Amino acid sequence: MPSTSPPVPPPPVSGFADALAPDRLRLGLTLGLSALTALLELAPYGLVWAIGALLLGTAPFAGAGATPGADPALLLALAGLTLLCVMARTVCQGATLLLAHHIAFAAETRLRHRLIDHIARLPLLRLDGKAAALKRTVMEDVGRLNGVLGHTLPDVVTGLLLPVAATAVLLAVDWRLTLAVLALLPLAVLAQWRMAGGSADQYARWIAAEAEAGTALAAYVRGLVTLRAFNRQADTLSQVHGAITAVSQLAAAITRRAAAPYAVFGMSMTYPPMVVLAAGLPLYASGALPADRLLLFVAVGGTTLLPLGRAVLALHGLRALQASAGRINALLALPGMPDPVPPAPLPQDTTLTFDAVSFHAAPEAGQGGGHCLLDRVSFTAAPGTTTVIVGPSGAGKTTLARLAARLDDCSGGQIRLGGTDLRALSLQDLRSRIAVVFQDPVLFDGSLRDSLRMARPGASDADLTAALHAAGAAPLLDTLPGGLDARVGDHGTRLSGGERQRIALARAFLKDAPILILDEATAHVDPMAEREIRAALHTLMRGRTVLVIAHRLRGLETADQIVVLESGRLTACGPHSQLLTTSPTYSRLWAGQARTDDWSLRARTETDRCDT
Repeated sequence: MPSTSPPVPPPPVSGFADALAPDRLRLGLTLGLSALTALLELAPYGLVWAIGALLLGTAPFAGAGATPGADPALLLALAGLTLLCVMARTVCQGATLLLAHHIAFAAETRLRHRLIDHIARLPLLRLDGKAAALKRTVMEDVGRLNGVLGHTLPDVVTGLLLPVAATAVLLAVDWRLTLAVLALLPLAVLAQWRMAGGSADQYARWIAAEAEAGTALAAYVRGLVTLRAFNRQADTLSQVHGAITAVSQLAAAITRRAAAPYAVFGMSMTYPPMVVLAAGLPLYASGALPADRLLLFVAVGGTTLLPLGRAVLALHGLRALQASAGRINALLALPGMPDPVPPAPLPQDTTLTFDAVSFHAAPEAGQGGGHCLLDRVSFTAAPGTTTVIVGPSGAGKTTLARLAARLDDCSGGQIRLGGTDLRALSLQDLRSRIAVVFQDPVLFDGSLRDSLRMARPGASDADLTAALHAAGAAPLLDTLPGGLDARVGDHGTRLSGGERQRIALARAFLKDAPILILDEATAHVDPMAEREIRAALHTLMRGRTVLVIAHRLRGLETADQIVVLESGRLTACGPHSQLLTTSPTYSRLWAGQARTDDWSLRARTETDRCDT
């Protein structure tokens, strides 16, 4: 009988812990050096007390009736040992910081590489609109590790060990004054408990508000041109101000809540010398306490609890690290697109078959299942034919193109290449057979040569020039200063929409893949450029399996088949002439396109008449 036991859940993701794992030994050495630093910080106090006791003649190890200041050799030895402890503490502290920072930098590098590799495997829908959040996670959240390892961790180790060691030494000297040193500790604990109560939730909301303010500001800057054009700058600016004010209000609330307990906590850490004097002076006056012991407790007692205060404050700083760790672990927990091991052999047949393909958007946190974008779509795109996908806005056309290129994986059904499920093929092999031209081509801030070589890294300048000629983009070599070496700007901002589209087509020519996916390649160009690009596309499409996402229906009469989508469902499939009579949706879209074309023609005619 098959087992009915529930599946074993995957182990929890721990980005920071995994990144630090290779440095466990060095991390242990760092903790050991921090502990040694704490002990070396305490040692000079005991040695100075011994020197003072020798000078006063009250040292218990000097014997009864010892002469004050006797044994100069012992005094010099103790003084030298004190200096040696101070120097050793300085060296240990420096070594601790150096080693901790080295570990942090190495762990940050490992974790950033892991995050970037993981992001590269995520479905595209997981990344849409999240560039700022991903950058913040990879750079800022990971960067918090350096401050924690380099400063917080040594402070915590020293702050916890030094008070314990000092208390043990003081107990051995005089238990009465030790109790005086620790008298304010319960008050410090109470103040700390008051500060911590409810502050974690407030701190989390403050971190979230900071992120929202950053997102609002970035959106405002990105849309500044549009906002000014529509005179909506003030409205959006008020939203940014509101987000910033929310951050300030939360910070003020946290400060108000912590102000009084923090003051009490600070007093508890710094006032032990006063308590020691209040308890020790009567004992000294009665002869029950030697002067050197009173001075020792005033000096050491005043610093015993101070490191504990630093440790508590450092532990408060770990809340930011906890929030960062949560975001990092949440990102790493997102399921990536698996690459099969071993992959199926790449078929030579380039037939694309969509078999009951469904796709659901990723669910938002706390919102249940994701929205259905495609619902059991089935059709076949054969080699040497052109299949056009049409439908109203939001019908799922671009989603279908993404699934065909396996930029996302379908939630149900199969997409097969030559009879093989795309998910059984190596991603690298699959994408070597597909060229994609989206309506918003992405060009990076490099040279024209760099943008073209994304399609074929080893292409020669002659190959690049030939591809530009085929795409009708050869004039760019003359108009751009530097030709192939000209920088195109971030996202191709130094080029027009038509020029960017031609470069995207040139990349498709250069790749020369047997499957071509076009997501409205003429969406953002003028009529003259559209005619030129359509001529280049006609050449590019010959003999390939072509999938065209059409937002405008002009020129579809020659398509081999047209797939009509509506609300994620396939409602009709066939040639143009058939769909005009059998598909109400297609007929409506075609009629709307005809009215738009007629309006555009009239507008151009009127413009030409005015010009003449």
